[in-house]
Amino acid sequence: MNDLRQTVLEDIRAASSNPGETRTKHEKAAEKGDSEAQYQMGLSYVKEEDGVPQIDAEGLEWLQRAAKKGGAKVHFALASLLLIDGMKNAAYGDESKSRELLLQAAESFARTGEEQSAVMASGFFSNKDLCNDGAKAVEVIRPFAEKGGKLAMTELGRLYTIPQWQKSQPDYAVAARWFRKSADADDRTAMYFLGRMYELGLGVEKSNTIARELMDRAAKEPHGLAEAKMWILAHD
Repeated sequence: MNDLRQTVLEDIRAASSNPGETRTKHEKAAEKGDSEAQYQMGLSYVKEEDGVPQIDAEGLEWLQRAAKKGGAKVHFALASLLLIDGMKNAAYGDESKSRELLLQAAESFARTGEEQSAVMASGFFSNKDLCNDGAKAVEVIRPFAEKGGKLAMTELGRLYTIPQWQKSQPDYAVAARWFRKSADADDRTAMYFLGRMYELGLGVEKSNTIARELMDRAAKEPHGLAEAKMWILAHD
C-alpha cells in the first residue's frame, strides 16, 4: 500500500498545486468519460487543512465518476478521502454521516486489488459498531490469504475469533491455522495471536512453552503487546 499511497499523494500535490490549470487541461476529456481525466479533476479540488487533505462535494463527485472505470489508484484516493471525511464527521458528532462515509471508504478500499487495502476494508466490514458483516470481510480478505499474503492470513485468522457475525462460538481451530501460516511467513502480529491461543488453549492444546517461544519470536522486533506478554509469562 505504501507505493500506492505515495503515487496518490504525488498526484494530489500535482493536481491541487495549480487547480485552475489542472481543470483547464482535463475538463473536456473528463466530461466525455475519461476516468484518468475525472481522477485529475477530482484531485484538483483537494485542499490541505492543518496538513490533512480535504475534498469538497464537487471533487468527490468527480472521483466517484472516475471510480466507475478507474483502477487501484482511483479507488485508493477515493477511499482515503472518504475515510478522512468520515473521521471528521465523527469528530463533529455526526455518527450517522460518519458511518455512511466509512462504509463507502471500505467499499473503495476493497476494490483496489491490493492486500493492505483489503485488510483495511475487512476491519471496517467486521467492526460490530460500523457494519458487523464478517461474512463480507472474509469474502474480501480470503483471496489474498489463499495467495499467501501474510497480512491477509493474519486478518482472516482474526475474523475467525469474532463470534458476533457467526452467531455462534468463534472457530479458534481455523483461526489458529491461519495464524500459524502467517507466523511461518514471519508476521509478528500472527506470532503474538498464536502465542495467546497456546497460552489460553484456544483452538490448540494449551502450552505455555510454545506460547513463550512464539512471544519470544514476536518480541525480536518492536511489538509492545508481545513484549508485555513475555513479561507476564515469565512471572507466572
